[in-house]
Amino acid sequence: PVTAAEVFRFREEYIRNRNLLAWSFANPSNPAEIVDVLIAENLADCRPVKMAVKGRSLPVVSRDDLIRMKSASGRPQDVEDVAALKRLES
Repeated sequence: PVTAAEVFRFREEYIRNRNLLAWSFANPSNPAEIVDVLIAENLADCRPVKMAVKGRSLPVVSRDDLIRMKSASGRPQDVEDVAALKRLES
């Protein structure tokens, strides 16, 4: 396991050498509970939306911003994700 502090400390290396755009943190007690933290995107221009999770309001990247970021990556999984996100819009 890698801590959030380590992700932050080695962020540039992860982006440059591993082509990582986000880091996934999973709850060890419930691996289905996963949060992806974007590490390669300047979020200043993104439009966050609030999402209710277990009675809490959390800011998340909007669907449009997520589609834009995933489209720019060109990775096969991101291409599939974009198609799935666009199907959700219909």
